[in-house]
Amino acid sequence: MPYVQAKVDSAISSLGYVLDGTPLDKRWGLLNYIITQITGKALGAAYEANYNAFNSAIGALEAAKLELYRRAVAPYEDQKILENGDVPAYQGR
Repeated sequence: MPYVQAKVDSAISSLGYVLDGTPLDKRWGLLNYIITQITGKALGAAYEANYNAFNSAIGALEAAKLELYRRAVAPYEDQKILENGDVPAYQGR
């Protein structure tokens, strides 16, 4: 996604600074708010009930979720399996 980064890195950096300064018990609610606000802005006038826009927004959110899982969660889980052993149901698969 580097082709879009120049336009948004400064804004993301500012939001990251705010998130970093937020206590953990409030951080995830704030992240939810930020995502909701950005999604609403992206929908813009389409928020009036355009199925295609809603579907596209949900697709973008789902793709971001899957990218987080693929890039951060799966490697973490793989490392924990090496450290602690696998769940019996998945051993040997």
